[in-house]
Amino acid sequence: MGICILFILLMLYSCSDSPHVEEGVATLRLSDAPNRNYQGMKQTDVQVVSLIPLELTEHSILGESCTLIDDSLGRIVLKDIGTVYVFDSKGNYLSSINQRGEGPQQYYNIFDASVDWEAKQIHVFDYPSCRLLTYSIENGSFAQAASWASTEGMLSLGNGNWVVYNTPNDTVPYDLSIYDKDGKRIWGRMRQTENPGNNYQVLRTFYKSNNEVHIYENDTIFRVKKEGGLHPLFCINKGKLTAPTDVLYDIRKKQERNQYIWGESFCFSTRYCFLRFYYDNCIYSDVWDITAGKLCYRNIAHSPADKIGFPTQIKGSTIYVWPTFVKNDTFYCLIDEATTMQLFPKKGEDINPCVLKIDIVPNR
Repeated sequence: MGICILFILLMLYSCSDSPHVEEGVATLRLSDAPNRNYQGMKQTDVQVVSLIPLELTEHSILGESCTLIDDSLGRIVLKDIGTVYVFDSKGNYLSSINQRGEGPQQYYNIFDASVDWEAKQIHVFDYPSCRLLTYSIENGSFAQAASWASTEGMLSLGNGNWVVYNTPNDTVPYDLSIYDKDGKRIWGRMRQTENPGNNYQVLRTFYKSNNEVHIYENDTIFRVKKEGGLHPLFCINKGKLTAPTDVLYDIRKKQERNQYIWGESFCFSTRYCFLRFYYDNCIYSDVWDITAGKLCYRNIAHSPADKIGFPTQIKGSTIYVWPTFVKNDTFYCLIDEATTMQLFPKKGEDINPCVLKIDIVPNR
């Protein structure tokens, strides 16, 4: 079941349309030995920082698609497609935002969410209505809503600035823009492609690591600068396994994607990148040393029965984990209910996932 859900989630991520390597930037060569597992990284390289069970209440029943989006001021914030949950540092439930619906203070789906700790608010970007709704982080009450027409994604950069992906049919000549707190555009990147047409499905997303926002385009991860502009961090070289644009995005050619690498998703610190992608009907889970461009670990899941992720020792048990959030070079994993029951058998069957924090400390 888990691997099937992951296949669906990977469909939501877009990847590059042509090989592209930034000069002077570290390169991860995915095309090297794509058909073999690599175990150069040891379980002992992973140091468990903390394991936090999340309290289960009638208002905090976490689903399988839940992800962690922030950990600041002693509060852990998670979201799924319909709800934002707030827990304290020990996993005790504090509050939630659950306003899914069609009313003026409600959203259809949570596409992106940002926390403003100074204002004690959570911003939810609703797609496809293209609205930004704001709620109190203390009790989930509605504060305000703003329309962002012709926008297919936005995320807070901090300091009141927002980064926005403009839709292909927008009248403005930009495909990526930065706005200040008053809604004034302070930077824009000229549109690079025309509207591809109705047969193409391109869903672009942002990545957040260490309170910075990143995008993945043309095989390169860029950091979005608060004042405007993009800074390249590292490149992905897929060689001949790069999917042509028409195969990657044309919904009529989904079956042809299997012969290419696609669906990349990232979680990275200043040194390590946890990279997951889809190739040849398998899920690849890679750990790379970005600074050296070196593959440290690779796991290939060929079927739903295969383990996905990286094995580590927790409370005497070997479990497979995969981070989706990073802060101060500490990676955060969300452990599913079944594994949490294994780790905390005294809690019984009614249990939420738990948050695992890990550091990577390679043995020299």
